[in-house]
Amino acid sequence: GTGLGCYSWVTGMSFHRSGVRKEEDGNDLQIHFCPLIGHEQNQATKNFGLHLNEARPINEWGKLPKYGITILPSLVRAQSTGTIRLASADPLAPPIIDPRYLSDENDLKAYVECYKFTRQVCSTGALGEILGPEVIDESIPHPADSWEYMAETLRRRCVTIYHPAGTARMGRKGDSRAVVDPFLKVNGVSGLRVADASIMPDVVSGNTNAPSIMIGEKCADMIKKAWNLE
Repeated sequence: GTGLGCYSWVTGMSFHRSGVRKEEDGNDLQIHFCPLIGHEQNQATKNFGLHLNEARPINEWGKLPKYGITILPSLVRAQSTGTIRLASADPLAPPIIDPRYLSDENDLKAYVECYKFTRQVCSTGALGEILGPEVIDESIPHPADSWEYMAETLRRRCVTIYHPAGTARMGRKGDSRAVVDPFLKVNGVSGLRVADASIMPDVVSGNTNAPSIMIGEKCADMIKKAWNLE
């Protein structure tokens, strides 16, 4: 087929190390390559909770070029820690979520390194021969090639991209932060287990789909063993 519906939004991705974290921690950066520019406000809000306004003028759709590419630098091993709190005693009320993006300075340093690399990719090889200039946010009072500009751009645009994890942490007995034990049983609740990405003590260095499938299969094996169903 032809048209935008015949291929995925992300047509390529890569994983890298920023050099900010310890080498044994694995990759901490992921880059998504998209062969177009998004111009749909409702879709951005639905997918990422990204509410665009006058305070972020570069994101006004009318100021974006019609054609181009989008490269999304991402942190996969963020060290910043957010909070989730109850808004009220009503169980149906949405919780109060504060991700506290980039509150850890190492996250910002790693993110800037990823931004630098994406610029390098766009300026060399085949892409460098065909791409026009980068869309620059003129409201940021720093030179576009400066560390300060890149840092401020990332602060303004940072969002969660599809892979929330770690809200029901797995831990050993005595871990005050743990929601489930190593058998995925909810602490203090009888007959209830959690088997999804929420039990990850730390997010994995990559997409969470395959690890979540593994968690579900492992939980099924533990349940079968507990009930002598093997």
